[in-house]
Amino acid sequence: MRELTGVEVEAAARRGEVFAVFFHTPTCGTCKLTARMLEAVELLLPGLAFYSCNVNLAPGLVRSWQIRSVPCAGFVRDGGPLELRYRIGGADELYFYYKKLHL
Repeated sequence: MRELTGVEVEAAARRGEVFAVFFHTPTCGTCKLTARMLEAVELLLPGLAFYSCNVNLAPGLVRSWQIRSVPCAGFVRDGGPLELRYRIGGADELYFYYKKLHL
């Protein structure tokens, strides 16, 4: 997963990229666990770009995309977030979540 700034996430969305994005903070234990699960999911879905973004460094993006809490798993298409998921579940749920949205 490549770490992007909030500005870079917004720029990728505006360019029309389709990607998974993981919003986190560095001190969140659940975020660290989710990041490890997403690394596994990323290997299973090689056609989908996976990015991460530290919300502490992206206040404008947090406001404009209305990110309410972390961890937050999102899917971006058509210039903005298609869906934001706050209930993470397990790696299998994340895999099926992104597979369904990416098809």
